[in-house]
Amino acid sequence: SQVIVNHYDPTNGFTAGFVMRSNTNGQTWIHGLVKDFKADAFPTPEDWTDFSDFLGAVINRLQYYEIEPTWEIQMGEFVIDTLGGSSESRGHVTVTCRDYTKRCLQSQLAKATMFTASQKVTDVIKALAYNSGITKDKVPEFNYTIGKDTTYERGQSRWEIMKTIAQSNNLNIFFDAQGYLCLTEQADPISSPPVLTLADGPEGNIVSIDRRTSDTSIYNYVTVVGESSDTTKPLVYGEAINDDPNSPTRRNAIGERTNHVTNSMVTTNQQAQEIAQTLLSVSSLEEFEMNFTASLLPWVEPGEIVELDIKYGIESEQWGPSRFLITSLSFPFDLSPMSGTGKRVTKL
Repeated sequence: SQVIVNHYDPTNGFTAGFVMRSNTNGQTWIHGLVKDFKADAFPTPEDWTDFSDFLGAVINRLQYYEIEPTWEIQMGEFVIDTLGGSSESRGHVTVTCRDYTKRCLQSQLAKATMFTASQKVTDVIKALAYNSGITKDKVPEFNYTIGKDTTYERGQSRWEIMKTIAQSNNLNIFFDAQGYLCLTEQADPISSPPVLTLADGPEGNIVSIDRRTSDTSIYNYVTVVGESSDTTKPLVYGEAINDDPNSPTRRNAIGERTNHVTNSMVTTNQQAQEIAQTLLSVSSLEEFEMNFTASLLPWVEPGEIVELDIKYGIESEQWGPSRFLITSLSFPFDLSPMSGTGKRVTKL
């Protein structure tokens, strides 16, 4: 496979627009992630005209393309953990490795370090990464700030600090297939465009799919406590309860399900109450999980959105959502299909 056109989406960064593929019989085709070509799908007639010219250039590339006997694509940059072999390995070496997250995990603060509330999240993460030996990044200039003066003790892993700061601002942090440190906003399966459509049938790319639902993340009683070592200050506390008679997850319908939250950054009752209300809204969710195997598409990243287009068999019956957030992917180095997991939550 060969990615011939990339497009930039401000939410998810670079994704594949069109991918050229060829089989062992010399047949070549283009896989496009843009599936609606009608004029009314574009904001203006000029946009549709520009896209038509663009699509024509892609088709010309297909018509005059000369098939190569082999193809290569980078799957990641890794740091070796172990090298080994045995008497039965017949000269083969077993290699275990991780991406550059390992460098950040092994790099620790030499002394206690404080980050101030006004410091930008991107500046702090870049500085921590640089001190871990990371020189390549795709970290955009977000306007998020740390929000509170925070001190991290000597010996703290720089990766844990980076991860904590990212998660507290609803950001994903990871290393991509080219070894770049990436920081992206959380994709929303409802509003964010999918980067991949999993379809069945003769022209589809899906091999198998398994979907299930779970209520393990549903809570109807949330409490928030502000943690403090000062015993002279009164307890900071907030709570939110779901007793809505129209809600199927109310307490007298499924029993009380409690989630107790303690957060040292909560300093007032009003703040604790607001957080409790927000968490209760998030907790009124039904969790869906989807496991799939599909044709190898190595440019897809966890954290992006995949959409199901199932037309055949029992799975065509839509009993759950059609869009999922990709949480994990496995890429084989042989001819077997890739596999992945996606999750989605729906408010009840």
